[in-house]
Amino acid sequence: MTNKDLVNFCKEATNLSTVYMWGAFGNDVTESFINQKKNQYPKRYPKWRIDELTEHIGCDCVGLIKWAMWTDGDISKKPKYDTSTDRSTNMLYNAAKEKGSISSMPDIPGIVVYQTGHVGVYVGDNMVIECALDEFTDGVKEQSLTAHDWTHWLKVPEIEYESPAEKSIDEVALQVINGDYGNGTTRKKKLAAEGWNYNEVQARVNELLGITNDYQKMTVIPSVGLWLNNNSNYWNDSTHIVCMPEGATVQVYRGTEKKLGIYTCVKVKYNNTIGFCAKEYLK
Repeated sequence: MTNKDLVNFCKEATNLSTVYMWGAFGNDVTESFINQKKNQYPKRYPKWRIDELTEHIGCDCVGLIKWAMWTDGDISKKPKYDTSTDRSTNMLYNAAKEKGSISSMPDIPGIVVYQTGHVGVYVGDNMVIECALDEFTDGVKEQSLTAHDWTHWLKVPEIEYESPAEKSIDEVALQVINGDYGNGTTRKKKLAAEGWNYNEVQARVNELLGITNDYQKMTVIPSVGLWLNNNSNYWNDSTHIVCMPEGATVQVYRGTEKKLGIYTCVKVKYNNTIGFCAKEYLK
């Protein structure tokens, strides 16, 4: 079973009539099943709760994951109990070989999000499917990743996690610029979790933003264009090389600023031509 199978199963489960039942894993809620769970967890099944349970499918938070595994991802099947994978939330966390703090969670659908006593399945786009009982939820529902204070993420040992579709470094850099990877240490951890070299990605981010060690990208302002000159000491008709049009992108070399009359002279590269112009007419 793959992580994609788990996500698809959880999405299908949101369309069923489910209720939260402690210790359940996709079971039809019958009188005999209610009595079984009441005897097993007497404090979890007061009379008022029992009256709400009939004619539904019962499940708890980790039971949603067991339900998926014990049906091989086929929601039309009845779950087949497997003692080797019958784990509580904390047992599941302890059994996971790949896990980490929530700030380092890779953007891989099918990752399980965890806090003490509760789990959910991350399905992508900052959304989680979980089975819960609270003032807003009773059963399997899809909610924002931020709806709970998740502390950790993990991969279920028995589930095969397929590598995410390969992204180019430009795609990752644009996601970094968009804020998808956070900042500072969080960004480093998330990039590392996906196998990216932080320094390489950050260098590409800087390039896309026009930030480098040598130059920054700027744009010509005047509607009539701006002359590029072959001299940094004086400008006149004899020093003009080319008129850079309005909106043209140029590379302004760092550390080359010098006063020239009322202007700030900077060294500039336009296309393949290097010269000098007034920085005041660049933005």
